[in-house]
Amino acid sequence: MIEIIFKNQIGLPIQMLMEFKGYNSLGELTYVPVNVDTIGIPLTNNPADTAMTVIALIN
Repeated sequence: MIEIIFKNQIGLPIQMLMEFKGYNSLGELTYVPVNVDTIGIPLTNNPADTAMTVIALIN
């Protein structure tokens, strides 16, 4: 399992497409796209307010 943790202090919704590549058990190059439709945003405009989004990739 891989966990990616994003901490965001920007008051705008963020979308992203991540692409991971690696080799499978046959030695072939494999691509895994991960589409994150929205990363959490802070609830207030306080500069210390931070939203945290955890993305877990499980085989």
